[in-house]
Amino acid sequence: MANDINNFNFSGRLTRDAEYGVTSNEKQYLRFSIAVNSFYNGENHPSFFPIIVWGKSAEYLSQRLKKGMLVCVSGRIANNIWKDKEGNTRRDNSFIANQVVFCNTGDDNVSDAIPGDDEEF
Repeated sequence: MANDINNFNFSGRLTRDAEYGVTSNEKQYLRFSIAVNSFYNGENHPSFFPIIVWGKSAEYLSQRLKKGMLVCVSGRIANNIWKDKEGNTRRDNSFIANQVVFCNTGDDNVSDAIPGDDEEF
C-alpha cells in the first residue's frame, strides 16, 4: 500500500528554538513545535503541533531553525502508547517530518528543502 495514506502538510511558525538530541542508541533527533493558524468566525485560532526529525537532517536543522521562523513541514503521523509510572495507559501522536522547507527567509524568497531520514529508534 502506498505511503500517501498517512501524511500531513503543515505551514506555520516555530513556537521556540528547536531542541537537538541523541538517543541512547545514537540516533539523532530534533524536536520543535509549530503554530498553524486557522481562521473562522472572523478570528484567528492557532493549533500547535510537535514535530520530530530523525537522522542526519536533525543536526543540520538544529543549527538553522529558530523561534518565529516560517516553515512548511511534511511527514507522517505516529500513534504512541505507553504506561506511566502509576501504570496508566497514556497515548499521544507524534508528527514525524520527512521534509522541512524554510519559507520566507528574507533572502529573495529562497527556500531550502531538507529531507528527513524518517527513522525511529
